[in-house]
Parts: sequence; structure tokens; C-alpha cells
Amino acid sequence: MNLVLDQIQFLVVNSLLFFFQELIKLKSQIILTTHYGKIKVMADNNVNSINASMQFDENKLKPLYKLNLGHPGSSFTLEVAKNVGIPEYIIKKVKKSINNKVIKLEDTIKNYHFKALEFEKRKKLLDNSESKLLKKNNLLDDKIKLINQKINHQKKNNELDNKYKQLGEKVSKLITIYKNGKSIKKINIEFKKLIEKELNKKKSERAILKKTDKKYSFKIGDNVKIKNSNQVGRITEIDKQSAKLQIGYANLKVDFSNLKLQTKNNR
Repeated sequence: MNLVLDQIQFLVVNSLLFFFQELIKLKSQIILTTHYGKIKVMADNNVNSINASMQFDENKLKPLYKLNLGHPGSSFTLEVAKNVGIPEYIIKKVKKSINNKVIKLEDTIKNYHFKALEFEKRKKLLDNSESKLLKKNNLLDDKIKLINQKINHQKKNNELDNKYKQLGEKVSKLITIYKNGKSIKKINIEFKKLIEKELNKKKSERAILKKTDKKYSFKIGDNVKIKNSNQVGRITEIDKQSAKLQIGYANLKVDFSNLKLQTKNNR
């Protein structure tokens, strides 16, 4: 009886293999579900076909309804049979009647399946870690930008304080001269010169500011250098007045006014 069943199974499998080969030759688009290992092996060895499987939770013995492309899956028939109450002695008899090569193939597929699940879990952990690192990096960029703004603001305040101090010293000098008996006419001339000098400074500063207030022609992909430093990076994003640079593994947002295009001549 077993011999007859084996012969029938052999004929069925080979018929399916032949049918599968013919469909591939005809370039037919089909979805074939099977428990036969030989068909899975053939699909894996043919460039015009691809294996796929449904992820399966071996502990709960339930499908996860997630499709894995690129590798075959196990049927988990015996495991499910045990879970639904099939007697153990029947399962053992079935195992004995199955060809050892088939069992080895099923074990290999199961092992591959669990490794794929483990890989998926690790990938999710890495994706989460990468996402957290990007958030931290963006927060760090914002902090650096805020610190730079505060430094620039303090620098301008210091420059303004120095100007007022210098102007105050000059006015104080004129008052001292007046107290020492110099005529008011001469003091007025000196004071007028001082005011004109300060006004000319303001005009020069406005002219320089007007020259520097220009449109920058940076674009994504440009290699640029941060002025007054040795840091060189590639532009990955562009805003209205600033650019995001990739410097090694770090990202940094820098104003256009602090960037210089990196060319072969100035490297």
C-alpha cells in the first residue's frame, strides 16, 4: 500500500513540476501555493520565479500575516496538527513515513524562517536607533545654531559698547579742553569734526553691508568651506539664508554669509 502511495505522490509531484516549468516557459503570471519542497527548490533556482512565505509565530502557532518575498516558508503542518489536538502517536507515525530529505528540507526552511524573523526584529531596532540619533542630531544642530546666534548678538553688543565708550572718551576730552579755558568756538569745531567722523564711519559700514547683502549661488551637492575654519562639507539642504552641511557623520546648519564655495584652486 505504501509503495502505491509513494508512486502516486511521485507522479503528482513530477506532474506539478512539469506543469510549473511549462507555465514559466509561457511567461505566465501565476501565484502558486504548495507544500512540495521540490517545487520550492525549482522556484528558487529559476530567474523568472520567486519564492515567498507567510511569517509564522511558532510559539503561538499562528500566522503573522506578513509576506516575506525571496525565500520559501515551512508549512508547520505537524506543529499545527499537535496544537489542534491530533494524537501524538499519529504525528510520530507521520514523521516516520516522511522521507528524511523532506524533513531536512523542512528543518532548513524553518531555520531560515526564524533567522529572517530575527533579522526583521534587529532591523526594526536599528531603524528606531537611527531615528533617535537623527532626532538628537537635529536637536544638537538647533542648539548650535542658537549658541551661534547668541555669540553673534553678544559680539554686536560688545562692538556697540566699545563705540559708545570711545565716543564718550572723545566727548569727555572736549569737556576737559573747555574747562581748561579753550574758546567755545574751537570746541564747536572739534565737536563738529567728531560728529562728521562718526557719520562717515556709519556711511562706510552701510556701504560694506550693502555689498555683502547679495544673493548667494550655492546649490545642493556643492562642496563648501566654513569661513575662519578648516571645516569642509557638502550641502544637503538649502534654506532662504542658510544651508545644511554634511561634515563627516555630522549635520550642521550654517548661514550663507559664513560659507565659501570650495573649488580646486582654493582647496
